[in-house]
Amino acid sequence: MKKTIIVASLMCLAAIAGCGDSGSRGYQQPTQNQPAQKPKRPPTPEEALGIETPGKLAASVEAWASSNELGDYFKQSRERLSRLHAQLIEDYNVRKESELEATDFTRETLRKYREAFDADSTLRRFMVECYSRKEVRPLPQTISRWFTTASEDRGEMREHIRNAPAEIECLNAELVALRSEIEAAGTATWSQERELRIWRDSQIRVGDISARANKASASASALAANMAKAVRTSGGAEDVDSLNDKAEQLKTDFASFAARAAQQLEIINGQILITEFAANCKDMAEGWIAVPSALAKKKARQAEIKDLISRITSSRTRGYSDLNMLAQQTAAIKSRSRNEGDQEATLGKRVQKLAGNYERVFGSSAIYRLKRALPVSSAQARIDTELQSFKRAINLPQGTDPAGAFAGIESKAYQLADRMEEESMLKRLDDTLLTVQRLAARRR
Repeated sequence: MKKTIIVASLMCLAAIAGCGDSGSRGYQQPTQNQPAQKPKRPPTPEEALGIETPGKLAASVEAWASSNELGDYFKQSRERLSRLHAQLIEDYNVRKESELEATDFTRETLRKYREAFDADSTLRRFMVECYSRKEVRPLPQTISRWFTTASEDRGEMREHIRNAPAEIECLNAELVALRSEIEAAGTATWSQERELRIWRDSQIRVGDISARANKASASASALAANMAKAVRTSGGAEDVDSLNDKAEQLKTDFASFAARAAQQLEIINGQILITEFAANCKDMAEGWIAVPSALAKKKARQAEIKDLISRITSSRTRGYSDLNMLAQQTAAIKSRSRNEGDQEATLGKRVQKLAGNYERVFGSSAIYRLKRALPVSSAQARIDTELQSFKRAINLPQGTDPAGAFAGIESKAYQLADRMEEESMLKRLDDTLLTVQRLAARRR
């Protein structure tokens, strides 16, 4: 009996404890003074590009290598990485500002940087190995192509100096030619209004000038870099200093000209966008007005065809006396149907396409993107002006849903462009006339 009482007591205590645990589990203590989650910082250009920083080299190894060619190799390696790194960062910033993904240049330069990075890592391991052995060994074949010896550098530098006068003359001639061509092309401004074909011709012309200017500017920059290096190694030779001055001037002149050509091309590209939009507005406004009247004319012509079929069918009741006249009317309406139908189909298809592309051409998102592509407020204002003129031309009431109105005109344009129904009616007209003519011939 006692044992039973003890077991029952323990079960009660366990149940009470369980209820307590359940209560504590069901009640959550409110958290107080929890620190706010820190916003994530934007990635650095290096993180976004996925490029690593080259590793360090012990000062003792670098000092030891400064007295042999390994020090030259290490300097070449770091200069190469620094140059590629600068190109990647500049490209990244320009693309980010332009809202563009990686270009072919980005991918090509990234590949070069990673190859140079791997060569640099191999070189550092090799330098430490040589330092530990206190002997300078030949570079591993895997990276030897990346580096030049001091004697090779001197030979290369003599080659650069020897070729510099011809390069300078060639670049000067190209600069003169480019300046002449851009003057002949005329100065583009945001206030100008020209036909679309003229802007497109200018785009091709100035685009070619800009591409040549960028290519020549890169050559001038490379020449200036080589001459600057030649000055450092020539010991102040007067002829090298003169070549360096000319190269630096060319570098400056080409950079300035390339920027001017790029600015002109930007204006021309923007003017093409504006002019295309204005042309779409004009076409759509004209079509909006023309389609309903053209469709009414088409339906009236189809009613004529139906009436003509009916009169040909009933010609028998008049003794076929009017059959020749009805045949002439058939030929005339067929010719009119073909001629007017071609024009109607062209108009209908054009308006149908524009109306179907409402969101892509006239929608709020499309207008926003178009304005974003235009860098000046005056150009953006022209888009608003063209849009308002278009809405007035089609008499779109305030507060009307443009999408619904466009769907309505698109439906009418489709009916206007569709030739199937009328072609079927013309075939029936031909068949009816032929049948009645045969009946009339038998009667005679």
